[in-house]
This record gives sequence, structure tokens and C-alpha cells, in this order.
Amino acid sequence: SIDELTAGQHRKLRLGSGRARPVSFSRPKLTETLLIATDGLFNYARPEKIAELVLGDALDLAAKELVQLVRLPSGRLQDDVGVVVVQDQRRARS
Repeated sequence: SIDELTAGQHRKLRLGSGRARPVSFSRPKLTETLLIATDGLFNYARPEKIAELVLGDALDLAAKELVQLVRLPSGRLQDDVGVVVVQDQRRARS
């Protein structure tokens, strides 16, 4: 399943605007794989392809491959992209 941890954020109240307000979020204990990424990934890559890479066997390559999903033919990026992929160690051993 997909949990959008930042669903409660106030997009118009950005850092540096003088009006930003922190919004807390939490996630139950990790039992599978957690992907944390900026909108530079989520706005330009298909959710199915993101899930395929994150849930695949090559977790050590997943972050690099996710960035490649949104790279333009020129090699540049459409937007800044930050990606972190974390996996529960019990899943990694199975």
C-alpha cells in the first residue's frame, strides 16, 4: 500500500515565506520498504514504475534507477530529485 506521509502539508505556506507551519506525521513500524522522495520524482514518474523498482530485488540500485526514471534525454532533470529507500532487515534476508 502507499501511505502519503505529507498529505497534511500546506503547500502555499513554504519555508522562507514567513508563514510556514510545521505539520507532524508518523508511520507505523516499518515492516517492508519505505521510499522517501521529493516531488521531483512523484510528479514525473508513474506510480507503477516507482513501485516496481522499490519492491524489486535490486534495492541497492533502486535509488539510482528512480532518479533515472525522471531524467530527460538530454541528461538533465525536470526538477530537483531526492530519494531515500529503506528496507526492513527481516525482508532483506528473506
